[in-house]
Amino acid sequence: MDLLEVEANVPIHDANSRSDDTQNVEKLIRFAIGDHTFCVRASAVAEVVLSLTASRVPNAPEWLRGIAGCRGDLVAVLEPSGISLGCTPRMSDGNRVMIFHPIAGSIKLALPVDAVNDLFELPMSTAAGAPEHSGPVTRMILPDGEIAMLELESLLKCLSRRSM
Repeated sequence: MDLLEVEANVPIHDANSRSDDTQNVEKLIRFAIGDHTFCVRASAVAEVVLSLTASRVPNAPEWLRGIAGCRGDLVAVLEPSGISLGCTPRMSDGNRVMIFHPIAGSIKLALPVDAVNDLFELPMSTAAGAPEHSGPVTRMILPDGEIAMLELESLLKCLSRRSM
Protein backbone atom coordinates (compact mmCIF):
# COMPACT_ATOMS: atom_id res chain seq x y z
CA MET A 1 0.00 0.00 0.00
CA ASP A 2 1.37 3.38 -0.90
CA LEU A 3 0.68 5.99 1.73
CA LEU A 4 0.17 9.52 0.54
CA GLU A 5 2.26 11.79 2.74
CA VAL A 6 1.62 15.48 3.15
CA GLU A 7 3.98 17.75 5.08
CA ALA A 8 2.75 20.60 7.23
CA ASN A 9 4.56 22.77 9.80
CA VAL A 10 2.39 22.99 12.89
CA PRO A 11 2.72 24.51 16.36
CA ILE A 12 1.75 22.34 19.34
CA HIS A 13 0.46 22.94 22.84
CA ASP A 14 0.96 20.80 25.93
CA ALA A 15 -2.41 19.20 26.65
CA ASN A 16 -1.83 19.61 30.40
CA SER A 17 -1.57 23.39 30.17
CA ARG A 18 -4.75 25.44 30.04
CA SER A 19 -5.61 27.03 26.71
CA ASP A 20 -7.90 30.04 26.37
CA ASP A 21 -9.47 28.56 23.24
CA THR A 22 -10.06 24.86 23.99
CA GLN A 23 -12.78 24.69 21.32
CA ASN A 24 -10.23 25.13 18.54
CA VAL A 25 -7.74 22.38 19.33
CA GLU A 26 -7.51 18.66 18.55
CA LYS A 27 -6.09 16.41 21.28
CA LEU A 28 -3.60 13.90 19.91
CA ILE A 29 -1.74 10.96 21.43
CA ARG A 30 1.92 10.62 20.44
CA PHE A 31 3.27 7.06 20.27
CA ALA A 32 6.29 5.18 18.93
CA ILE A 33 6.70 2.05 16.83
CA GLY A 34 10.34 1.14 16.38
CA ASP A 35 12.27 4.32 15.57
CA HIS A 36 9.19 6.09 14.14
CA THR A 37 6.91 8.57 15.92
CA PHE A 38 3.19 8.74 15.17
CA CYS A 39 0.12 10.45 16.55
CA VAL A 40 -3.57 9.69 16.46
CA ARG A 41 -6.66 11.61 17.57
CA ALA A 42 -7.23 10.93 21.27
CA SER A 43 -10.97 10.59 20.61
CA ALA A 44 -10.25 7.54 18.42
CA VAL A 45 -8.50 5.62 21.22
CA ALA A 46 -10.70 3.51 23.49
CA GLU A 47 -7.88 2.34 25.75
CA VAL A 48 -4.24 1.31 25.97
CA VAL A 49 -3.46 -2.10 27.44
CA LEU A 50 -0.21 -3.83 28.37
CA SER A 51 -0.62 -6.73 25.97
CA LEU A 52 -3.06 -8.85 24.00
CA THR A 53 -2.51 -12.43 22.90
CA ALA A 54 -3.64 -12.59 19.30
CA SER A 55 -4.73 -15.89 17.76
CA ARG A 56 -3.56 -16.28 14.17
CA VAL A 57 -6.24 -16.50 11.51
CA PRO A 58 -5.59 -18.95 8.64
CA ASN A 59 -5.14 -17.24 5.24
CA ALA A 60 -5.40 -13.80 6.87
CA PRO A 61 -3.94 -10.80 5.04
CA GLU A 62 -0.38 -9.73 5.96
CA TRP A 63 -1.68 -6.70 7.86
CA LEU A 64 -3.61 -8.84 10.39
CA ARG A 65 -1.52 -10.26 13.25
CA GLY A 66 -4.60 -12.04 14.60
CA ILE A 67 -7.80 -11.78 16.62
CA ALA A 68 -7.85 -11.24 20.38
CA GLY A 69 -10.44 -10.89 23.09
CA CYS A 70 -10.46 -7.78 25.25
CA ARG A 71 -13.14 -7.14 27.88
CA GLY A 72 -15.63 -9.36 26.05
CA ASP A 73 -15.05 -7.78 22.61
CA LEU A 74 -13.26 -9.22 19.60
CA VAL A 75 -10.33 -7.06 18.51
CA ALA A 76 -8.44 -7.27 15.21
CA VAL A 77 -4.75 -6.88 16.08
CA LEU A 78 -2.90 -5.15 13.24
CA GLU A 79 0.63 -6.02 12.14
CA PRO A 80 2.47 -2.67 11.85
CA SER A 81 4.95 -4.01 9.29
CA GLY A 82 2.02 -5.30 7.20
CA ILE A 83 0.19 -1.97 6.99
CA SER A 84 3.12 -0.15 5.41
CA LEU A 85 3.91 2.12 8.33
CA GLY A 86 7.56 1.31 7.65
CA CYS A 87 8.24 -0.02 11.14
CA THR A 88 7.98 -3.03 13.41
CA PRO A 89 7.54 -2.94 17.20
CA ARG A 90 10.58 -4.06 19.20
CA MET A 91 8.49 -6.62 21.13
CA SER A 92 9.68 -6.02 24.68
CA ASP A 93 7.97 -6.28 28.06
CA GLY A 94 7.21 -2.55 27.87
CA ASN A 95 5.09 -2.83 24.73
CA ARG A 96 1.57 -1.50 24.76
CA VAL A 97 -1.45 -2.09 22.54
CA MET A 98 -3.65 0.84 21.51
CA ILE A 99 -7.26 -0.23 21.07
CA PHE A 100 -9.37 2.04 18.90
CA HIS A 101 -13.11 2.68 18.98
CA PRO A 102 -14.95 0.82 16.20
CA ILE A 103 -15.37 2.84 13.00
CA ALA A 104 -18.76 2.69 11.25
CA GLY A 105 -19.79 -0.56 12.95
CA SER A 106 -16.51 -2.34 12.24
CA ILE A 107 -14.67 -4.57 14.69
CA LYS A 108 -12.32 -2.80 17.11
CA LEU A 109 -8.77 -2.43 15.80
CA ALA A 110 -5.66 -2.75 17.96
CA LEU A 111 -2.15 -1.58 17.13
CA PRO A 112 0.92 -2.86 19.03
CA VAL A 113 3.23 0.05 19.90
CA ASP A 114 6.54 0.37 21.73
CA ALA A 115 5.55 3.41 23.79
CA VAL A 116 2.70 5.84 24.36
CA ASN A 117 4.56 9.11 24.86
CA ASP A 118 2.19 11.97 25.60
CA LEU A 119 -1.01 13.84 24.92
CA PHE A 120 -0.73 17.16 23.10
CA GLU A 121 -3.00 19.66 21.37
CA LEU A 122 -2.91 20.70 17.74
CA PRO A 123 -4.64 23.98 16.81
CA MET A 124 -7.59 23.25 14.50
CA SER A 125 -6.74 26.26 12.33
CA THR A 126 -3.46 24.53 11.52
CA ALA A 127 -5.10 21.17 10.92
CA ALA A 128 -7.73 22.73 8.69
CA GLY A 129 -4.99 24.37 6.64
CA ALA A 130 -3.34 21.04 5.85
CA PRO A 131 -3.78 19.85 2.25
CA GLU A 132 -6.40 17.20 1.43
CA HIS A 133 -5.11 13.65 1.29
CA SER A 134 -6.55 10.17 0.86
CA GLY A 135 -3.91 8.02 2.58
CA PRO A 136 -3.82 6.95 6.22
CA VAL A 137 -0.64 8.87 7.14
CA THR A 138 0.12 12.59 7.00
CA ARG A 139 3.65 13.74 7.86
CA MET A 140 3.85 16.90 9.97
CA ILE A 141 6.79 18.95 11.23
CA LEU A 142 6.34 19.92 14.87
CA PRO A 143 8.72 22.16 16.88
CA ASP A 144 10.20 19.03 18.48
CA GLY A 145 10.54 16.98 15.28
CA GLU A 146 8.68 15.16 12.54
CA ILE A 147 5.59 13.09 13.31
CA ALA A 148 3.20 10.98 11.24
CA MET A 149 -0.54 11.49 11.86
CA LEU A 150 -2.43 8.20 11.52
CA GLU A 151 -5.98 8.61 10.15
CA LEU A 152 -7.94 5.52 11.19
CA GLU A 153 -10.82 5.94 8.74
CA SER A 154 -8.38 6.11 5.82
CA LEU A 155 -6.41 3.17 7.21
CA LEU A 156 -9.56 1.04 7.44
CA LYS A 157 -10.48 1.89 3.82
CA CYS A 158 -6.97 0.96 2.62
CA LEU A 159 -7.04 -2.33 4.52
CA SER A 160 -10.51 -3.16 3.17
CA ARG A 161 -9.33 -2.59 -0.41
CA ARG A 162 -6.27 -4.78 0.17
CA SER A 163 -8.40 -7.64 1.53
CA MET A 164 -10.50 -7.97 -1.62
